[in-house]
Amino acid sequence: MRRDAGTVLRAGEALLGEQETFTREQVAYLINLAFESGIRFRATYAEGELLVSWARHHVAPPTRRERIAAELAAVDRAARLAAERAGRPYRIYRGGPVDWETGAPVRRLGAVA
Repeated sequence: MRRDAGTVLRAGEALLGEQETFTREQVAYLINLAFESGIRFRATYAEGELLVSWARHHVAPPTRRERIAAELAAVDRAARLAAERAGRPYRIYRGGPVDWETGAPVRRLGAVA
């Protein structure tokens, strides 16, 4: 049995046309065609559901830049919290050596040693 688009359309036209009685072979063919169309639809629908579910629940992993930004934000939050607990103002670290005890920038490295 052929199951191309033309055959399916001719079968649909036969059902909607003037023909009121069908032979045993025609009925068997139409039942088989409907069954296989249902199986194809179910498989396609299931595949679509799978892809939608995957897209909804499995986001792409964060990029290196996003991971670093998240880590820096976590460190910044922790520093703000530590400054609040210690009762001192939070200062953004601009880089360079700092005094371990006070957190103040060291102007001359010789003073630390």
